[in-house]
This record gives sequence, C-alpha cells and structure tokens, in this order.
Amino acid sequence: MGDHLRRLSHSARLALVLMALSLLAACGDSGVPTGGPLATIGTPDPHPCDLLSFDDASGVLGVEVTGADRSDADPTNGWQAACTWAGADPGVALDVLVEGPAFFEQASAGYQDSPAAYHFWRDDALQAGFSVVDVEAVGDAAFLPVIGEGPLNTMVMRSGDYLVHLALLGPGGEAQLTAAARLVAAALDRYRESVPAGS
Repeated sequence: MGDHLRRLSHSARLALVLMALSLLAACGDSGVPTGGPLATIGTPDPHPCDLLSFDDASGVLGVEVTGADRSDADPTNGWQAACTWAGADPGVALDVLVEGPAFFEQASAGYQDSPAAYHFWRDDALQAGFSVVDVEAVGDAAFLPVIGEGPLNTMVMRSGDYLVHLALLGPGGEAQLTAAARLVAAALDRYRESVPAGS
C-alpha cells in the first residue's frame, strides 16, 4: 500500500509540475526560429535520476531523500524523462525533467534544440500572462515563471544542449531551485565530457 501511495503521490506531483509547465505552453507557437541540434545525433540523453544523488536532493530539499521515482521519455508523445526525489513526507519533493538532443530529434514539440526550446518556454510564459524572472549564473540561461505575487516554484534552465524543467513541491523557492539547477548543470557538464567525440 505504501508503494501505491508513493506512486500516486509521484503521479500527483508530476501532474502538478506538468500542469504548471503546460500552462506556459498553452498559448501555442512562440514563433522562435529553430536550428539543428547542438550535440551529435544518436547520443542518448542522460536521465534526470542519474544527474543528482540522494545527498544532492536531500541538500536541496532540506529533508532526507529516501527515494527517486523514474519516468522515461516518450518523445513521440512529447513526454520528457523525469525524476522525482522525495523523503518520508510526500508533500516535499523535487521534480526534474530533461529534454536533450535525442529528445529533440524524435519529438514534435515545435523546437529542435535547447536554445529554441528555452525561448519557446520563456515566450509562452509571457504570452500566457506570466511574468518571468531571469536567474543569473545558472546554466546558460534560466528563468522563473511568476504569477501574482510570487514564483510558481518552477524553473526552466538551458545548459548547453539540454533544457531542464525543475519544480519543488512544498516549502522552498528560488534558492532551492537555483541550488538544484546548478547541481544539474554541473552533472550535465560531466555527462558531456564523458561522451566520446563523434558518438
């Protein structure tokens, strides 16, 4: 029963993240021109669960992380690979979704590389009536969508060839999202360095 509740909790958390991110895309085409992928076609994208350790996620959330729920990508349906790190309290979690060159190659998302994807999400946030707060020194570019008086506890970051969506469930905000984004960006840098040239 505990596993069922954890899955339900993960599904509910993921649905909340995707709902927030879907609101950003609801306004349709951003008109941003797209280019070719920045990395070699055929290189697999890293899974978000492989980018952060339980200790990393625990440090971001401020609670001991005891599990990570993994969802694999389904580019033909527009679903990114996702990971949710959570502790004993299902109301506190970190969700990370990654889109990379392998995803862009197969997906019909309206963009073909990470710069175009970043501008797509940012422009759609503005068109949907959100404000955006640019976050300095996080990846190549990052922003927080803001509605009303505060951020949605989500961040969109571009790091090289990858677009990363991060979301917190529970207490937290920009500082925790920034810490998580920096850890993910560093892990993506290590991943890119580990991929042999020409693969």
